[in-house]
Amino acid sequence: GPRREITRKEFESIWNGDVIVFSKYIRWLKNKEIVTLFKAGPRIFFPLKEKDVGEIIEGKEVICNFTYNNIGSKPLETNISSDCTCTKAIISEKEIGPGKQGKIKVQFNTKGHIGPQHIKVNIFSNDPDNRLIVLSLRVFVKSKTNVLQNRI
Repeated sequence: GPRREITRKEFESIWNGDVIVFSKYIRWLKNKEIVTLFKAGPRIFFPLKEKDVGEIIEGKEVICNFTYNNIGSKPLETNISSDCTCTKAIISEKEIGPGKQGKIKVQFNTKGHIGPQHIKVNIFSNDPDNRLIVLSLRVFVKSKTNVLQNRI
């Protein structure tokens, strides 16, 4: 429709706090121009929620890092839990400000686990649209015994 100017008071009465940012400098999107919507309130965004680390020998520890961003306008609060005692998840900060990045380190102890493993870590946040996000780590654990027999 035709453009029209509005007063600041009109603008403030209809604006919900959302901001649109145009960017072409995000490496993991191969420098394509994208539109990111920064919403009012805390908003959590994970560029990657699942990782496959391939094969590993039983007894070794798998360490995997996930990053996330607060693309909202208010502080983002997070807590984490894992579904197994063999998995330890460490969060860099429980609260990050708008536009900031956080990190989650997932450590999986493969001792006693053989074959395909699917590790899940639950991320709880104060983002009203994403109260729970599940991170996933896949690994195939080879038996130490089978690996030694194949070498003989």
